[in-house]
Amino acid sequence: MGRPSTLASSQSGATPCWASTSPLQLPPLPSTCAAVARAPARATSSSATPGGRAPVEAAEARASWELRLGRLNQVVFSTVAAAALMLDVTLWGVLYPVDHTPGHPGELNFCSYNMHAVNLIWVVTELYLNNIQIRLNDLALALWWVLIYGIFTILRVALNPSSRSCLTQSGPQCESDSSRKYLVWPYFFMDTAKPLVLVWFLGLLVLFSLAYLAMWRFSRCLKPLAPLYEQQPD
Repeated sequence: MGRPSTLASSQSGATPCWASTSPLQLPPLPSTCAAVARAPARATSSSATPGGRAPVEAAEARASWELRLGRLNQVVFSTVAAAALMLDVTLWGVLYPVDHTPGHPGELNFCSYNMHAVNLIWVVTELYLNNIQIRLNDLALALWWVLIYGIFTILRVALNPSSRSCLTQSGPQCESDSSRKYLVWPYFFMDTAKPLVLVWFLGLLVLFSLAYLAMWRFSRCLKPLAPLYEQQPD
């Protein structure tokens, strides 16, 4: 079933069921709208029979489940899209220029191409093919990914006795060695022993926000007729 048109909604004068009621609520999918629309009619016809509410309650529960699953999918996809762009920009714009290793083996390899170039191609392809709208209001939720990643990295270093000292001091034991798969800090700017680490962490938040805004704007350019998920009822 296709999505209800804006013209039909405006002529009827009623707020469509897919109109968002809050900044953090995703409108139901078209199939969910149909289930919700049929629920009152079922209630009228089945309320006169014993146990007639059971099909209606099942339809409402299914509609609520579809709504929550679709909302989760939207937030996760928006976060992945912004993270892919930020990760690629960080590697090729920050890490690659400061890496003076001959041949750049850490960046110029098959795995790195997949993680820092092809990933963005797949995200853009998915954004073009799907019907998921990146919402500007979801930036507040997507930023939690950066915070959780930073907290997880610090805890991983702190809970390991061999790297715990790297939280406050630098040394040979704090340097990552890819040859023996020894990793302390995944990126040099996350090293908490550096004096400007707080500035770097704030910079990550700003960079992720800019990446999210870029993907949001790109999404609106790809889908200029799909702002329905961001409409608010009058």
